[in-house]
Amino acid sequence: MEEGGGTMDTVRAWLERQGLGQYGPTFERNDVDLDLLESLTEADLEKLGVSLGHRKRLLKAIVEQGARRTEPVGRIPSIESTTAAGERRQVTVLFCDLVDSVRLSRDRDPEEFRAIMAAYHGVVARSVHRYEGYVAQIQGDGVVAYFGYPLAHESEADRAVQAGLAIMSALAVMVPGGEVRLSARAGIASGLVVVSHILAPEKSAVGDTPNLAHRLQGVASPGEVLVTDRVRVLAGGAFDYEDRGHPSLKGVGDTVRVWRVVGRVARRAGSRPPPVMVSPRWSAANRRSACSSTAGNSRGPAEGRQC
Repeated sequence: MEEGGGTMDTVRAWLERQGLGQYGPTFERNDVDLDLLESLTEADLEKLGVSLGHRKRLLKAIVEQGARRTEPVGRIPSIESTTAAGERRQVTVLFCDLVDSVRLSRDRDPEEFRAIMAAYHGVVARSVHRYEGYVAQIQGDGVVAYFGYPLAHESEADRAVQAGLAIMSALAVMVPGGEVRLSARAGIASGLVVVSHILAPEKSAVGDTPNLAHRLQGVASPGEVLVTDRVRVLAGGAFDYEDRGHPSLKGVGDTVRVWRVVGRVARRAGSRPPPVMVSPRWSAANRRSACSSTAGNSRGPAEGRQC
């Protein structure tokens, strides 16, 4: 694996650049080299004796390294490629869906329903733009937004989660026409996508990440924002969560650990983070899972179980 000037890198050198060179000998003794870094989970790092704070730092560095490696060395990639191959980007995708839209369309005059949908779309768009995301698609009552494309930041997951919470808060107090209350649900996932006008129009992202975000919102309850474990790690402890275990997602199975965002962390400076909450209705399912030893705590794998 080459990096920077083209010299062969080592896992010890990579760890030293992260300020964690003390773990170099341990990684080498356990035959963990550079090509295995992206397959490491938080549980793996714990077994290697890496402390909690250092596990979080390493997982974030691994994700960021994967994003950098998709860009050619020595040149800045264009915002939008016109080739069929498209542009590979690390993106956080938010998929938001309006609850009971079919009932609303059936019970109301078309013009009234159009006004309701316009109000809903306006709330979502303003919330996404507030945190510098990009509204990529509006598919009826579903809205897809990207954080990390076309405008990139260092805190895409954090911005996406804040946007999701802002959408739910705004809808909770909005009453279009003075008589109907709206609610939505959202799913957020982070990962590698390909963006191309050839592969998909209107800057649509192709890959597993948009599909995963869509499946997450499908299992969310009204008013909920669900995220993957990778999003939780990338958000850097800025939010409180409720562990939802490994629900069965259509086309995905039960390999992804899911969390409900409770809200922004509110604590005094110097205080310890609050514990992760576990919903009683999900704890039984966690106990039945093959990886029950990791259920109900925050030390699970970053995007799927490793038993």
